[in-house]
Amino acid sequence: MKQALLALSLSMILIGCGSDGGGENDDGTRTGHLLFSGISGVHYETASQSGTTDSTGAFRYRPGETITFSIGSWIMAQNVQTKDWLSMIDFEADALAEVESGTLADCYSDQTDNDEELTGLIATDQVLQLSAHSCKEKIVAKQGNIANKLAFLLTLDSDRASENGISITQKVADAITQFEEQNPGVIDSIEWNASQNTENTDYFGNPENTALPEVRLINSICFPEQSTEVCEDANSGRVITNGNNATKFLVSELKAITRYLGEDVFLDQEYYEIPAGDTDVRNSNIRLIRAGRSIQDMEVVSSDESVVAVQSFSTTDPGISFYATGSKGQSATIFVNIRYEGDYRWIRKSVRVKII
Repeated sequence: MKQALLALSLSMILIGCGSDGGGENDDGTRTGHLLFSGISGVHYETASQSGTTDSTGAFRYRPGETITFSIGSWIMAQNVQTKDWLSMIDFEADALAEVESGTLADCYSDQTDNDEELTGLIATDQVLQLSAHSCKEKIVAKQGNIANKLAFLLTLDSDRASENGISITQKVADAITQFEEQNPGVIDSIEWNASQNTENTDYFGNPENTALPEVRLINSICFPEQSTEVCEDANSGRVITNGNNATKFLVSELKAITRYLGEDVFLDQEYYEIPAGDTDVRNSNIRLIRAGRSIQDMEVVSSDESVVAVQSFSTTDPGISFYATGSKGQSATIFVNIRYEGDYRWIRKSVRVKII
């Protein structure tokens, strides 16, 4: 039986409880994280939970809830669907929808930029139909409302060292609240989707344009490294992080999340040598390591069905079934795409088959 692509949806393949990177807690809540490096000091609220993100960016929620994040009087994101890993892309419905529509074919728009995603890929028509999120992530990460919001957060970071995560102090949160009280409506007037082109005087965060609401807000905050003179000057303060730098940081964070999730799943056998003429069905089982994961969707495709064909996928005995169809000396790869429950990210694994 030959099938170019199996698109399979599994109701639930559940394992244990509790996990370092998101999982179920003893009280039935789950732990999620805001970015991989974490954004701490952000207030969050769901229908059942509320609190402040810790040094890992952790927050608690119950499945199916939405979450709102805020720093002082600034509502950073509202009614975002909860899951174990969140980024600025999840804050924007249009951007999220674009990422969810991605395929491996999108990676070929800029092969140099996407060399990591294309490593080991056999670019047949069937394989390029596989869903993929990473290449679309890079595209939407450049959007103003995503890059600018993250740039602003990076500017608020206590030590401005993104490699150790973003830390928002209570002093900064209080300063934002005070600014809003003294300047009602100014924060709401920030154009998060403003241009990042520095040739325009009104580009996002232009320090020379002190009338911009985001610049007014930043200049109102007294950061630890600033002198008393700077803090008292309403027209000077930290320069808002460049949007391009924010995009690079976000892309690195997104890659880290995908790599982390990829460590949760493996196939118990990834290489087969099959004698020519042997058409017996082989099975490679799927194993999930960390607790609290469930598989929602799978796509399975052979790079060359004249060499090896996919037969089926079993939900009761998780794994793939396939059989050889080729001749001695031929080889092919079976690509296995896995998406966890409630997440848009696809984890790609592979099984290599050689006919001997």
